[in-house]
Amino acid sequence: MQDPKTFLSQIKHISDVRPSQQTPAIAHVSQIQHQLFNVGEQLSTKMGKRPRRAGAGFSKGVFGHSLQSVAEMIISGVDAPVYKVTQDGFDTHASQRGGQDNSLYHLANGLASFQKAMQRAGKWNDILVVTYSEFGRRAKENRGAGTDHGTASSHMILGGKVRGGVYGKHPDFSKLDANGNVQHTTDFRAIYGTIAQRWCSQPNPWKGHNVLPFV
Repeated sequence: MQDPKTFLSQIKHISDVRPSQQTPAIAHVSQIQHQLFNVGEQLSTKMGKRPRRAGAGFSKGVFGHSLQSVAEMIISGVDAPVYKVTQDGFDTHASQRGGQDNSLYHLANGLASFQKAMQRAGKWNDILVVTYSEFGRRAKENRGAGTDHGTASSHMILGGKVRGGVYGKHPDFSKLDANGNVQHTTDFRAIYGTIAQRWCSQPNPWKGHNVLPFV
C-alpha cells in the first residue's frame, strides 16, 4: 500500500470471494483476496468520506509521506496492530557521506513529524516505533569511500512510554572481529522478546534472552 487513497481506488475493482480449500494454492489466493476486500471495506468506512488528517509538517519524500498515511490510519481508527514503512539509501558501498546524510535527514524528520502528529492526536503513549535493518556496516571505510556489509547495528525505539537511554554497550572499535566487524553486545532477540512480552502481552518466543527495561 502506497497510501490509503490509492489503495481504495484500486481495491474497488476487487470483488469478495469465499475462501476455498480446493487446493493449497487456491486456498491461499482466495484467502488473500478475501482479506484484501475486508481491508478495503474497513478503510472505506474509516477513511473513505471524511478521513481524519494528521496535520501539516510531515517531511517530504516517500518516508515522510508513508508515515503521514500511517498517522491518518491510526487516528481514523483503522484496526491494524502493526504498520511497516521503509527508508532506503543505507546500503552505502561507495561515496557514502552524501547519500547517508540524505537518508538520515529523511529518517529524522519523518520520525519527528510522526511523533508530533501522534502527540497532537493524544496517541503517542499507545505507539511503539522500532527501527530495524537486515545488516549493519563494517567499521572501516573501503576504497570507494563507503562501507561494506557488516554484522552489528543499532536500533531506535520511540514512544510515549519508552524509557529513554542506551541499552547495551557502546561499540569497542579496538575489538573488531576477524572480518573487521563491530561485535554486538545485545542480541536482537532480546529486543523482539521484550516487545512481545512487555508491549504486546504475548509469550516471549525467546525465553533464553532476558527482556530489556525500555518499556
